[in-house]
Amino acid sequence: LVFFMDTTSTIDKDDPNWIIYFLYQQYQNDNGQTCLAPIGFITVYLYYAYPDKKRPRISQMLILPLYQRRGHGRCLLTAIYNDLRKDSRIQDITGEDPSDEFVPLSDLVSLELCHKYLPDLFLKESILKTSRLTKEMID
Repeated sequence: LVFFMDTTSTIDKDDPNWIIYFLYQQYQNDNGQTCLAPIGFITVYLYYAYPDKKRPRISQMLILPLYQRRGHGRCLLTAIYNDLRKDSRIQDITGEDPSDEFVPLSDLVSLELCHKYLPDLFLKESILKTSRLTKEMID
């Protein structure tokens, strides 16, 4: 997919360092056939980190307007973080030139995962005190 942006380029689908995560809804049509409806996607590029590590960078994230503000971005980003953390070569996960809308979402998911995997260090009360997150985002 190519959108009208200031700087954009297509990705090399044969490059093994690209990972594309799709989120879709599965449903039955009127004929009883199983169909898939796209909700959104995220592209990630695995950059090299010395000596034998990888630094995934989230390049693009799109949740279609009909599905925005329903937790799908949070769900997809959480799934990606959980998938990447299984790989011992992963050093950290970053976003490429993140938008003002992406930063609080990324912060929220990071804090939730810290709370899950490091419960004694990151209590929910501490998350509520961060300046970028609202109570609605936490709940």
